[in-house]
This record gives sequence, C-alpha cells and structure tokens, in this order.
Amino acid sequence: MSKEIDPDTIVDYFYTNLEGLSNMKEGCKLYVNSDNIITPDEPYMFQGLWRYYNNVKRTDAIMIITKLFDNIERYYNSLYIKTCMIKNQMKINKLPETIQLEFKTIIDKMTLALNGIQHLIKTYETDAKTVEELSKISITVTTMITNFTKLSKINYL
Repeated sequence: MSKEIDPDTIVDYFYTNLEGLSNMKEGCKLYVNSDNIITPDEPYMFQGLWRYYNNVKRTDAIMIITKLFDNIERYYNSLYIKTCMIKNQMKINKLPETIQLEFKTIIDKMTLALNGIQHLIKTYETDAKTVEELSKISITVTTMITNFTKLSKINYL
C-alpha cells in the first residue's frame, strides 16, 4: 500500500517537523518517531536506558533534520521555478500573493525552528560532532531564510 503524496501532504510534513524543532527547549533531546516526525524528548528518569534499548540515536535525528531542510529547499526552489514558467505564459511581473504567502509562512516557521536548533546546540554542547552538525544546519537554514526572503520579494527576472 502506498501513501499518496501531494503538495499539501509534503508541506504539512515540513510544517509538523519545523514545529517540532521550534518546540525544542534547552535540555530536551531529539526524538524522531516511526513517521520521521521530529519531537522533543523531555528529560526523565531512565531516559538514557530507554533510548539505548530502543536504539534511539541523535545521529539519526540529525540526518532527518538535514534531509528535512534539503527537501524544503528543493521544494520551494521548484515552486519558484514553476511559478516563473507560469509567469512567462501569463505575462506577469510579480509573484502571485498565494506564493508570496507560502514563502512567508515557511520563512516564519524556519525562523522559529532556528531557535530550537540553537537550544539543541546548547543541550549537546559536550558532543563536538553533534554541535558541528547542528551548526552547519543552522547556517544552512539562515541562508535559506535569506534566499527565500529575496525570492519572495523581488519581481521576476
């Protein structure tokens, strides 16, 4: 049985994971459920034992976060390109308001997720490799926010 993947499903997946990241507080660990949804794992007694027993690794979660932002970048760049192609047919000079709103929404959600990533950097500060990976993700997200902001505000080329 295959799941139907349409643009709304993809965007909902992005939004759900970005919300999970934005809810990360300092001290919370990363957890990714079986549907690849990122959620905070609040500290509790025997958390380490439970995570070990269930083979929950932060490296897996880092990989999911990296793929999440890669997919967001690909999706929104392709949305922009598709919109540019339509522009050529309709002879318009500006992004449609619906596309501008979609870019604004993803930018806002990524900005909130960036705060959660900063909290994760503090949480894992004793793990240099994890901090390095999260720092790379933070730089990538900041660059995406800047680029998406430019794309959503300029007239077509």
